[in-house]
Amino acid sequence: MINNGLIHTGFYSNCDTSFNKLKQINSKYVATIVNGTSIYYSAFNFLDGYCLVFAYVLHLRFGYDVIIITNDSGTEDHCCCYNKYMNHDLYIDVRGGITNLNKLLQPFPNIDSGHPKIEKITDFENYSDEWIPELMSFANYIIDNYYDYYCFK
Repeated sequence: MINNGLIHTGFYSNCDTSFNKLKQINSKYVATIVNGTSIYYSAFNFLDGYCLVFAYVLHLRFGYDVIIITNDSGTEDHCCCYNKYMNHDLYIDVRGGITNLNKLLQPFPNIDSGHPKIEKITDFENYSDEWIPELMSFANYIIDNYYDYYCFK
């Protein structure tokens, strides 16, 4: 969807409910057990601690660059993919693709969207301890089921 010259797709199309929708997409894998109750991973976890896993799976599937965005002190970050699409800088995470950096970084108030530090990740081996097979499988499941949110060719 193009609006005011900006591209936004997927869960960005309805930003008011996107977090609730992400929380409703659950994996079949148990993340933890609390008081005897199984807590499952949700797609929201790819915004809250496991964003690099989702970005890495997108990289494997589509060849997008993986970037890490941090604030000046380096204490808060978000990983997503980057792709040049229709002459726009497109950022892709579990919510879909967006050209508006402010909207991308909205859930991360400590990252100044006017002056973020953006670095391309090239040495994925440094992060191999994050490649939890169940999360990678879940990321693939989400991409398969919402393919148009993530494929920009």
